[in-house]
Amino acid sequence: MSHPQDRGALLPSTGPTPGAPFPTAPPPSGSSPAGRLQPPRHAAKASRGTTRTDANLARQTAAMAGLAAGVVHCAATPSHWEEWILAGVFFTAATAFQVVWGVLQFLFESAVLRVAGLVANLGLLAVWAVSRVGGMPFGPGAGVPEPAGPADLIVGALEAVAVVGLLWSLLPRERHGVLTPVGYRTVVGLALLTFGATAVPGVSAALEHSHAHGTGEGGGHDHHDMHEPTDPATTGGSEAPAEDGKKTQQPEPSGDGHSHAPGEEHD
Repeated sequence: MSHPQDRGALLPSTGPTPGAPFPTAPPPSGSSPAGRLQPPRHAAKASRGTTRTDANLARQTAAMAGLAAGVVHCAATPSHWEEWILAGVFFTAATAFQVVWGVLQFLFESAVLRVAGLVANLGLLAVWAVSRVGGMPFGPGAGVPEPAGPADLIVGALEAVAVVGLLWSLLPRERHGVLTPVGYRTVVGLALLTFGATAVPGVSAALEHSHAHGTGEGGGHDHHDMHEPTDPATTGGSEAPAEDGKKTQQPEPSGDGHSHAPGEEHD
């Protein structure tokens, strides 16, 4: 007769065998052999596609336009330092902001950068419009409208493009238009070439303006001579400039239609 202890000893064991490895569950699908989860391929493609949206394209286009405007402002800065020190400070600050902001805005997607660029470019456009329509309210040429030269028009157009691009990138929307990689790179390259070609004549015109101020030619501003030429008809034709800088007296007509030199009497 067997005892209960003997029957329990004869039952098969359901536990792990001593010394055998503990069984593990198979790794989930999509994971790496090391056990780290990897995103599916379609999710990785979708994340890359979100950087090629129309909003990002407008943001980078605005950055390139602002950078080109800053380059033209840099060329125009020396002449404004000569005109008025505050004008030079303003142009230096505008140049530094547009160049630094343009580089950062092109490389990084930031709502703060977009808002800052929008406010700054709108402010620069407002100052430009006031100075050309009614003149600045203070400064050496207060109340006198400044002429709009080629460099001014080019900078204004570039800043307007930057404003439009930033507004488009900030518009709230449910879905974004996505471009193909080739299409996105093509548009960015064409925009870069266009803004670069636009900035070249602006820089040239700004440098010519600076050279005109340096040589005293006026550079688009009205300058009047302090000494105006004397009209012989209004002075009776009595004086005329001589080669040595001294004035000589001209013969005056007499009543009989003949001219007599000074000191000569008529018979």
